[in-house]
Amino acid sequence: MADNNVSDHSVMQIKDEDKDDVIAENDGNKATLIEDRNDVELIVSSIRRKLHQNPPSTARSSIFRIPNVLRRHNEKAFVPNLVSIGPFQHGKKNLKVMQEFKLWYLHCLLDRKPTSETSLEYLVEAIKSMEQGCRDCYGEKIHMSSENFVEMMVVDGYFIVELFRKAANEVPIDANDPVFNTAWMQSALNKDLFLLENQLPWKVVDCLFHCTKEKD
Repeated sequence: MADNNVSDHSVMQIKDEDKDDVIAENDGNKATLIEDRNDVELIVSSIRRKLHQNPPSTARSSIFRIPNVLRRHNEKAFVPNLVSIGPFQHGKKNLKVMQEFKLWYLHCLLDRKPTSETSLEYLVEAIKSMEQGCRDCYGEKIHMSSENFVEMMVVDGYFIVELFRKAANEVPIDANDPVFNTAWMQSALNKDLFLLENQLPWKVVDCLFHCTKEKD
């Protein structure tokens, strides 16, 4: 009889231990589920922060970088040697010398005053009014402040306009202008201006041309 009581007690003890194991296992499963749910929420939150409400580029984009599949064969064929035009090559150390000539060309325009409306304020306001449209022309987001972007559009755009006017003998060429008095420089500039990553939106050049053309 005593043995039966011992046996019953042992069985009850085993059942209690099994019950504790089940509870511990359930608690562990719950903790794992909570941890997994937290991980999922963190991932979801991370993805939501990165989602774009608007497309990375628009249907108006027309200026793109050269694909790597082409660039890797000959990198030098796609980068300018003398002058940067637009944001993709802007600020490169080897192109800074020509930046001074761009500013000189702009000074020549302002000093010549082809029209009564020609002023730096007028040119900046004209390009500023179309800033977003100009940014949309590029196939990727341009990480430049509004001030720097508009300044680049004005300086680079008018350099092109003045360069073509000088080449067409529509405006006087300074005797100290190396662009037109150095044998190799014009051909180097022409090559740089044809590069796909070295472009401005047409609307910038067109606007600056009409803002600064003489009345006749």
